[in-house]
Amino acid sequence: MSELMILMQMAHLIYTIPFVLWAAVSGLFGIVPRQHSTGGKSNLLGISKRGDAYLRTLLIHAARAVIRVAESKPNHEGSWLGKLMERRSKNVAAVALANKNARTVWALLTHDRSYESDYEPLVA
Repeated sequence: MSELMILMQMAHLIYTIPFVLWAAVSGLFGIVPRQHSTGGKSNLLGISKRGDAYLRTLLIHAARAVIRVAESKPNHEGSWLGKLMERRSKNVAAVALANKNARTVWALLTHDRSYESDYEPLVA
């Protein structure tokens, strides 16, 4: 049920507000870090928590569920998520996975494609 709710919310936001960059979508959902930069030095803070709080909550809870299932799988260490979880905490990994999922859904909706787990982009 929650996956359907996430897709419906994202589709509504993406189709009502045209985005050119995926970073704008992540910023709308508030799942990117705040930045404080001065003198050429960039300091990344916690997630911005701006934008749609309900949708951000759904995305992060779905990512936490994926992490909980991935931990029980024997071969998850070699995946992108497994490598991230070795370096960072579970909460940071959940936000990163939520951001990645939001960008993936944005790309699928804007390019009118369906999800393929073995998709390989064309190399020019």
